[in-house]
Amino acid sequence: MKKVWLLILMLFLAACGGGGGSTVSGGGTGSSTGTVALQFVDKAAKTVAATVPEPGFVRVVVTNPSLNGAPYKQVKDVPFGSGAVTMTIPVGTGFAAEAVYYSKSNTGLNRLSHYGAYVGTFTIAEALETSVPIDMDPISVSMDVSGGALYTIAPGNTYSVTATIGGGLQQAWSLAVDDARFTTTQHLATRIPVTSYTDINLPSTLPLDTPYTLYLQGEFFIKSAMLQAGESFTNWVYYYDDEVALKKDVLVHSGNTVIIPPADGIDPVVASFSVPSTIQSTTTVSPLSIVGTDNTAVIGYQITTVPTPPTWATPGTGGWSATKPTNFNASITPAHGVDNTVTLYAWVEDYSNVSAATAASTKAVVINDSPVVNSITIPNNSSSTNITPIANFTGLNFTGNASALKYLITDAVDSLTRLPIAPTPGAAWADTPPTSFTVTSITLLPGVHYAVPIFAWVMDGNNSISRPLSSYVNISDAPSVTAFTVPPQIASGTIVPISAFTGAATGTHSIAGYLVTKTSSAPAASAFAGTAPTEFDAGAISAGTRYLYAWVKDERDVVSLSWAVAVKFVAP
Repeated sequence: MKKVWLLILMLFLAACGGGGGSTVSGGGTGSSTGTVALQFVDKAAKTVAATVPEPGFVRVVVTNPSLNGAPYKQVKDVPFGSGAVTMTIPVGTGFAAEAVYYSKSNTGLNRLSHYGAYVGTFTIAEALETSVPIDMDPISVSMDVSGGALYTIAPGNTYSVTATIGGGLQQAWSLAVDDARFTTTQHLATRIPVTSYTDINLPSTLPLDTPYTLYLQGEFFIKSAMLQAGESFTNWVYYYDDEVALKKDVLVHSGNTVIIPPADGIDPVVASFSVPSTIQSTTTVSPLSIVGTDNTAVIGYQITTVPTPPTWATPGTGGWSATKPTNFNASITPAHGVDNTVTLYAWVEDYSNVSAATAASTKAVVINDSPVVNSITIPNNSSSTNITPIANFTGLNFTGNASALKYLITDAVDSLTRLPIAPTPGAAWADTPPTSFTVTSITLLPGVHYAVPIFAWVMDGNNSISRPLSSYVNISDAPSVTAFTVPPQIASGTIVPISAFTGAATGTHSIAGYLVTKTSSAPAASAFAGTAPTEFDAGAISAGTRYLYAWVKDERDVVSLSWAVAVKFVAP
């Protein structure tokens, strides 16, 4: 494993919630494994290696539809503060990964907040680690109310409610409806979630000439593919509140008398306007959410880049839409490779008036079309500063053909901040992904172990450079223990038979000594024997489980790291 994460404590949660650790299911025969380091990335991969937000957890699901002839799935949960998730995966191609951020509510439900997925599929190679970014984005949902006489309401009218559901959620959802704003969440208001609702009825009696507001709360659930065996999707939820003002603009009384309320002169108001808080890679900004209020009804929505209110017009004309827009094309030519700030203005209209610009209706978004590194695979360990093989080095180009990308690997960090030193367009960029890299940030000393950060970069045709995707490689020319096999339990006595004890040296060196100890402290080179022992006497110990540590050294007296094995002594 390349990365040493500070938070390796996995939290065991209730069966209805996310559990610590991981579960694996499926997959055909095959024993070779590699690892994948899944890094969480803000929208459009502009902020790399984001940590799991507080308070919360991340669930990562890695799947393969046909691994050695059978479906494969591994689920892993880690807590707040983790910068990435490292998983051991069988060797194969065609792996997919997705993740959700969630927190525990005081009712025991898992409240979802963000969802992300790796773009495409990735490959796991034996004894190598693949670094894969997952773009995490706030979960997005919008609801729409339709039906006969949407703005011509009458007692007993029936309306339909549908939802546009973002990633990570299944299409079946639960709906709560009221004539007052919800102050709490309604869990399973609809006992059996469905994909849409067609029987939302108004009261049989309504006051004349006044608007009526439907308050809606949708409860959306995680898709089943992200659950472990025995978990219920109804315990993984995302809530979305909305409202729709229905106006009696035409009321038919006895005979043929028709009452049409006059213009009231009261402007509608944009109650809230939300835009992505993370940097956008294109000029199409998504997702957006607008909530408007009025004493009659909001009938139209519009987004512009100027602070002057648009002219009132019938929805469908003059830039007005009868439905809430969920995205907007900023219609600018952004400067390449830098942050471009665009201010968006949201507007709503009623039957005769347009809202005013306010702080709530004015939001800024940032657009940056820099390329991003999509993945890279490097070895877990190396016995020299020449790191090979390097594979799966790919990137995304937001300004043109991916073939226009150039590639670079570095290991230089700032001596104070320890952050990577960004390369310049004049650096030694390669037209094709490199398959090896020579580390220059260390001087390899005999037997010393180094954890060296490796940074992958891409540059597009406009000389815009990506943020780095980081990996670690452990570099050492020390020998290593390759096998140490003993029984898991000794029924009596303290003699432990050793059925296998082997080591491997690096480069042109050779194994010159073997040793077994009861402590994890590195032994002196003089304590080693020239041949591998076939048994070990644990000496004076009490009953219980003890750890044995196997070591090897080479002809330079460079000692390996230990190989630890637990042995239970029943009656020593």
